[in-house]
Amino acid sequence: MGSKTILVQRRVMAVAAVMAFVSMPCVAAEMRWRLATADTVIEIGIEDQVPAVFALRAPGVTWNWAPTPNREPLPKTVTQAGKAHTLRWTYLRHEHDAAKGILTLVFRNATPNLELKSIWKAPQGRGPIEHWQLLRNASRERVTIESQPSLQLGALAVPLHQYVESTQVLRGGSAAPI
Repeated sequence: MGSKTILVQRRVMAVAAVMAFVSMPCVAAEMRWRLATADTVIEIGIEDQVPAVFALRAPGVTWNWAPTPNREPLPKTVTQAGKAHTLRWTYLRHEHDAAKGILTLVFRNATPNLELKSIWKAPQGRGPIEHWQLLRNASRERVTIESQPSLQLGALAVPLHQYVESTQVLRGGSAAPI
């Protein structure tokens, strides 16, 4: 059987904060990239072989919603020929087209032979930062993958005693979890 590419999931996020806040300065790193729309600025990087959100803020606002890295888990298992396989992803490379606002992080799993692309897009103008994953099966047999959770920002910092507006948009599936 030839190589197949499967759209695994699509995630969308947007954050808008109404007032300015003070936060810790962002630490620069080799494996980090910045994407921005008129509404949202995000700093994405690699930590422990997975994508991580290192900063999330509204443009012109210093408050960082993600003061600690929010690791985005990659798929943990697939089934192939009736057997469950634990996946061990390795970061391979990135493709960053700053002019188009697209960042693609590429990961590989050896057995079964899989390639995963974590794609982040910041459209020009207003709107959310979009994220989706593409999974390419380069092995000979079909693989089955379970539904994947949506964007997991488990360590968000919310300012106390301040008005905050947060918008999450569900796209890409009728029963996609948020």
